[in-house]
Amino acid sequence: MVQPYATQLPRTAAALPGASARLDLPEGLPTAREASSLDLLTPVHLVIILVIALLLFGPKRLPEIGAGIGKTIKEFRKSMNEVQQDLAVEAKQEPHTEQKV
Repeated sequence: MVQPYATQLPRTAAALPGASARLDLPEGLPTAREASSLDLLTPVHLVIILVIALLLFGPKRLPEIGAGIGKTIKEFRKSMNEVQQDLAVEAKQEPHTEQKV
């Protein structure tokens, strides 16, 4: 038999000597921070954002804006890869020397 949620909750930690009054959540339930990060961009949110963008910019400018954002992301990734490659080359060229104190 499944118990109601309220009866599954543990007692407050305040009943213990020297403990805080915080109520511990049962195992398996996400905290408020975890739940909010999981629900950040659900499909419903994405549709709402798309409709707002369509209303603001119109159907003619939306493809141009999307292409511009795509090019910006592509250039950013290319720059990041170049920086990582440069750092890897510098790390290989400079031998690690330990300084004695």
